[in-house]
Amino acid sequence: MATPLISIVMPAYNHEAYIGEAIASVITQTYSNYELIVVNDGSTDGTEGVIRGFSDDRIRYYSQKNADAYNAINRGIALATGKYISILNSDDIYHPDRLAKLLDVAECSQARFFFTLLRLVDEHGNEVTHRNSPALRWYNSLLNVYKQTVSLTETLRLGNVTVTTSNFFFKKELVEEMEGFRPFRYAHDYDFVLRSFFSSPTDICFLADSTLLDYRVHSANTIHNALEQTYRERFRILLDLMEKAAGQEQKAVIASFLQTLYEEMVTNWQSSSQTVSALHDSLSWRLTGILRSIAGILRRG
Repeated sequence: MATPLISIVMPAYNHEAYIGEAIASVITQTYSNYELIVVNDGSTDGTEGVIRGFSDDRIRYYSQKNADAYNAINRGIALATGKYISILNSDDIYHPDRLAKLLDVAECSQARFFFTLLRLVDEHGNEVTHRNSPALRWYNSLLNVYKQTVSLTETLRLGNVTVTTSNFFFKKELVEEMEGFRPFRYAHDYDFVLRSFFSSPTDICFLADSTLLDYRVHSANTIHNALEQTYRERFRILLDLMEKAAGQEQKAVIASFLQTLYEEMVTNWQSSSQTVSALHDSLSWRLTGILRSIAGILRRG
């Protein structure tokens, strides 16, 4: 078999009910020169049996003790042989021409990180359309900001418009330069996006006219079950970026991200005061004048 141009990395954990559909959405892609690397991250249900039920020479299967999604993704990337890495979580679904369209754009672009619009679906694969859906309201609010500003800076300040690592398609050289995904259990996607963006904004390309992914919203979504820890991780990510920022202009942009995150946390998480207090006591807050101004915002909160 020829060396694949695209390596699809699928971290899998306790998604017996969904992973078959996820794998099938890869096998039925209109583009075929790929490998699918499935890393079973210590599933305790029937996930492994579903994976082994597929017979396709392009599928490479590995199993490990549970070590969180970022670890499974990093292992898959280390095993990848393709020029491009595409991630698909084991409960999400690629649209049939996702790889073909992304590859067409990537091959003639100077950017190295690509993502598309996505569709929210429920446990049964039905599109989420109810206007009272919190996930749909949140996603549409980000898209409206992007439509109005055509600015990833303004959009990312309000939230991770990529939504999920399943929406990541990038050159392998990029993730190697960034030394992989960092050990965040809930916000490794947000961390990767922001590090890429603040390192080189021109590296990121949003295909804002193409819906090429179904993102499954269900009660077992990891991030929905640990809001406070997710907020803690997001603060740590932004504080780390602030510390490493090259100049005052970049620090000011990151400061605005921190303020927005704090306001969101206070609005959506009633027990946030304890989290904010712990974060405020961190030495990181005292690194720069801009950080001290943000600390002042927190005190007034």
